[in-house]
Amino acid sequence: MDYGLIFSILAIVLLYFAYQYLVQLESCLCAQASADGSSKADLQMLKYVELFLIVIMVLSILGIYSKILLSSVMIGVLMGFAIVAVYIIVMIHVFRLYNNMPADCECAIKWPRYVLYVQWVSYTLAILSFVISFVIGVYRGIEANRKKIMNAVEAAEKDGKVTRRRRRRRAASRR
Repeated sequence: MDYGLIFSILAIVLLYFAYQYLVQLESCLCAQASADGSSKADLQMLKYVELFLIVIMVLSILGIYSKILLSSVMIGVLMGFAIVAVYIIVMIHVFRLYNNMPADCECAIKWPRYVLYVQWVSYTLAILSFVISFVIGVYRGIEANRKKIMNAVEAAEKDGKVTRRRRRRRAASRR
């Protein structure tokens, strides 16, 4: 049994319900009742993002998405950054939408809003794990190349490019 396919289909269904919920919120006056009109913009942006995510999931099921990612390292990196950007956009707009919405808004109290909450939490965790993984990777890269770096510094000292005083400052700042 292909659990990835089941997960993708479930994700598409949940994204569709979230999209329908956002469409219903557009016709709800209390959901658009923010003073600066940002709720309407948040609803529009979230609708577009939900449609984008549905398209990505459908492409993923068809296998086209993975072929695009594997075609070039640069395309894979750019798509990774695009997905991170989409995650950040969703996080910001869901947060703003629900902070600007009145608590007594009847048409907003439906179960698909929890899909948006779960999306927000999962995207927040994904961004945090991405940042932590990046920091750990950079640290490990520096540690793995520490001897090479120190040898380069010693070679530069011998050539007179780096003074001993500078080296002592660098060593003291690392402690």
